[in-house]
Amino acid sequence: MKIRGNEIKSIRSITILDAFCVFFWAFSCIGISAITFMIAGMSMAKTSFQRVNQFLQKQKIVDTQFKISQEQINQLKSNNTFLHIPKDTSFCYDDSDKFNLLFEENLEIKKGQLVMITGPTACGKSTLVKLLLQEIRFKNHKNQDIYQNQDQSISYVSQNNWLMNKSIKDNILFFSTYNKEKYEKIIKITQLEKEIQQLEGQDDYIIGPSCQGLSGGQQQRVAIARALYNYEKSDLFIFDDSFSSLDNVVQIKIFQEG
Repeated sequence: MKIRGNEIKSIRSITILDAFCVFFWAFSCIGISAITFMIAGMSMAKTSFQRVNQFLQKQKIVDTQFKISQEQINQLKSNNTFLHIPKDTSFCYDDSDKFNLLFEENLEIKKGQLVMITGPTACGKSTLVKLLLQEIRFKNHKNQDIYQNQDQSISYVSQNNWLMNKSIKDNILFFSTYNKEKYEKIIKITQLEKEIQQLEGQDDYIIGPSCQGLSGGQQQRVAIARALYNYEKSDLFIFDDSFSSLDNVVQIKIFQEG
């Protein structure tokens, strides 16, 4: 009883200031954490705002698409032609004339064709890809019969792939309906079976914004698997040096079975 009495006496002697100090000490960590998250959020919001503002400030690209007669369009479509660019046509990024892509020969790509673009570094291979994606515009050209079928969809796998901050499975499906048989077939073709089994959560493993936990080759294969899984929606597949970080065995496997 004497001990209990001393406890009560000690409690009664606590002042409001002491209670406030204890309360502040207990909850200060929560406040500091909230401030830290708030600062991080403001920094991310500022960066996002700058990117959106930079995009909005860009000059609007006028679609000069493409001065060609309806009769020619119908003929090219009947031949399953995706792209037709005549000789002496030039393309550029902007009006600065710093870089131009000039076609010295006719270029025609048809549906079902396998087209390989080779050449030394910085010769314009990726620029041609951007042309197919309509990210650069055509400049002056003598001929007026450029044609690109805009009704067709494109699956694109770049050198520096982009993956969502979601699971491996969500990245491969890319908002498509899940089909177990097709999904497992694509995983097998891209040689991702063993890697997925070793990950925590397997194909539910969250990749994260910086793709932590995945090597460069694994990231590339996830991007390739995404394109292959959605093949039914695509009329044209573009792989821009997408096999560079894969070993020869995996490259051959994907190329032959993909």
